[in-house]
Amino acid sequence: MQGQVEQGPSVFPSGRIFFQSTIAGDVSGWYISMHAGNVYGPFREKDVAQDILGELGRRQMRRQQALAETA
Repeated sequence: MQGQVEQGPSVFPSGRIFFQSTIAGDVSGWYISMHAGNVYGPFREKDVAQDILGELGRRQMRRQQALAETA
């Protein structure tokens, strides 16, 4: 069962951070949802999820720049 979803403008255009919990609370935490449909988590702290999302975005940008340089 899905819990609350935090809404608002995203600093990270490549993904979204949301909080989800179950009735049992066994997989509660912050998750990262990416454009490709990949979901990462749960993370106990929102800050950790934001840091990981930022790093994923930076890696994606580096890959795109490398591809552009070889084209």
